[in-house]
Amino acid sequence: MFLATEKSKIVYTQLVCNRTNSVLEQIAGPVGLTEQCIEKLWSVQPEHSVVITDTSEFAHPYKFFSPIPKDATINVYADVHGDFEPKGCRPVWSGKASKLEQMRLSAHEVAGNLWSAFTDDGKWVGTSEF
Repeated sequence: MFLATEKSKIVYTQLVCNRTNSVLEQIAGPVGLTEQCIEKLWSVQPEHSVVITDTSEFAHPYKFFSPIPKDATINVYADVHGDFEPKGCRPVWSGKASKLEQMRLSAHEVAGNLWSAFTDDGKWVGTSEF
């Protein structure tokens, strides 16, 4: 039987911009991961805060530039690399960011080796080349 301890508890560690209150980075993992994020992974500046929370309204799918709202609709296009959403072309996958985050290899599973992802309003949020 496995008993959860404070160290094994999964939390969301977020790097937040104090000025805009936006989530710049997010990692889900055990409490001990927070120290590694601060010391080795992120460049925490005076204008940033590190927040640890049990829940998050953000997803950070694999190869996405930054966390985005879980309920944001994402369109993934295969064989596309660039910061402009293709016109006249249907995405190979469209759905909520939370669903895409749950896939182990993310957009690679639905679009192959070369892809770009955009929000419904056309913002470029991820690419296979990141």
